[in-house]
Amino acid sequence: MTVQGHAAFHLEHNAHGKNGTRADRRNLLKECMRHLNEKDVTRQALRNSNIVVDDTHLNEAFVNDGHGGFRHAKSVKEVLDFGDGRIKRVRRKISENQMTVDRFVVHLPKSMCVEVPNYYPRINSDGSERIDPVTGQPMSRSRWVARDHQEAMEYLHHAANFLIEHVIPGKHDAVHGWATNFDESTPHLQLMADPFARDPKASDPEILRTEYSQAYRSHREVRYSAGPRSGQQIDGRAKMRNYQSNMRDHMIALGYPVEKEVNERHGQSLPPEEFKLAKDAEAAASATLAGVRDLERGYRTREQALDAWAAEIVEQEQHLDQMGRQIQSQTQQLRDTAEVQAQDILSAAMDQGQQLLMNLRERITETNFGAWIEEHYPEVIDEFSAEIAPRAPSPRRTRRKAPPSSLPPARQRHLSSLQRGDRSYGD
Repeated sequence: MTVQGHAAFHLEHNAHGKNGTRADRRNLLKECMRHLNEKDVTRQALRNSNIVVDDTHLNEAFVNDGHGGFRHAKSVKEVLDFGDGRIKRVRRKISENQMTVDRFVVHLPKSMCVEVPNYYPRINSDGSERIDPVTGQPMSRSRWVARDHQEAMEYLHHAANFLIEHVIPGKHDAVHGWATNFDESTPHLQLMADPFARDPKASDPEILRTEYSQAYRSHREVRYSAGPRSGQQIDGRAKMRNYQSNMRDHMIALGYPVEKEVNERHGQSLPPEEFKLAKDAEAAASATLAGVRDLERGYRTREQALDAWAAEIVEQEQHLDQMGRQIQSQTQQLRDTAEVQAQDILSAAMDQGQQLLMNLRERITETNFGAWIEEHYPEVIDEFSAEIAPRAPSPRRTRRKAPPSSLPPARQRHLSSLQRGDRSYGD
């Protein structure tokens, strides 16, 4: 994925009686110029979990030298004293609600950084670890370090010069000091200035007036010079859009890899803690959205698989129906064939049996059945002979055939039925 770089600044205004006192300015400077005091490094690291103490030596701090340039600051007191001197030169009395301190923040574009993934844990507002709502694992975020330190310093110097020349009403003289921070989640600069500028109505060039409204709000002295709104006052929102757009154009013209178009809210400020919580909440929302999209893709894949399985089942059912019809047809054919064959076999057997019966009858008719009986069943002849012959002792039984006329009528009828082939014989 290509990392986009943005050229923009964040601006925070502080009122004199609220966050613009010397003590307030001192606290801001001790945070951004912490490397000037080891105790401040330890104290700020405890307050800000983004600070990587091992990289604090890369930070630099500058104070206005009062002669059109900057020099390395040795302490925050030098910056505070310069700011106090500026406040004393304002002609009119400064009210508690009057803005006296402007803090600018410019981040190094991520296109000029190297990502260190999963460097910081994401923490909830109560101090507990933020848990990924999808995976159930602790969430983390990346750290971005400068790809080239010298290149990063040049970019931040160009950004500071743009703010001085095109945004800050008092230009260079209104800048108290600024610092670069390379020991947090993204390299950046913090610049402290005031909204004061030389008073054109005063004879003394050292006398100052506030030009906060001229620079950042609507003011009668700042109007459109052309176009459909010519002559109308330019409101604060339009001024900020122009500043941001001009800064992007300026950095692009210098050859830096930054995007021309950004979203509408880019460059608007949030306090550091709120910004970090907002980014953590954004990451949690993104993780949830990514999880939902993964679930949608999973459901879609499962639906497609189920549709494919359903289509396959329908196809298999159709195939089984076809096979069932084929089996039913083949079974019927086999049944019909078997019935025909069985009928043929039965008919042939009946025909053969009838033929055998006919042959048997013919044989019986053509054969002297009495001789056949005498030959095969002599006991029958003996029984008949015993009934018709006298019972005189005889040394030897002579087998002979009794004349049919000498048999009793019942036996004659029986023999006649046998010759005719009557099947009731033997019943």
